[in-house]
Amino acid sequence: MGRPQAAIKMGEGNKEEAEKILGTGVTTLFFLSLTLSFVFFTFGQDFLQLFGASNETLPFAWDYLKIISLGAITIQFALGLNPYISTRVCLIQYDHHFDWSDVKHHFRPDSYFCI
Repeated sequence: MGRPQAAIKMGEGNKEEAEKILGTGVTTLFFLSLTLSFVFFTFGQDFLQLFGASNETLPFAWDYLKIISLGAITIQFALGLNPYISTRVCLIQYDHHFDWSDVKHHFRPDSYFCI
């Protein structure tokens, strides 16, 4: 969503611009997840019937879809912000010289082999 641009700005040392890009990504994720939750709560039963839910299975599918829709915000943030986190870990590797004894409690060693 904005990971390459944020990585470029962080690499240039322009942290303010990288924060703006991250803020745009967070705002987009938030409104996208709210929109998806609203659409599924409003039109969820219609979607389920469109995809073939029978009258016997519709109540169970509707209950399941409501639970999934409530978790959409958390899922969107977990999946959507993960690239920004890995970008930051990779850039930290190249910004500073680390003492492994200081790092081993904060990051996994395999996170330092960024591609």
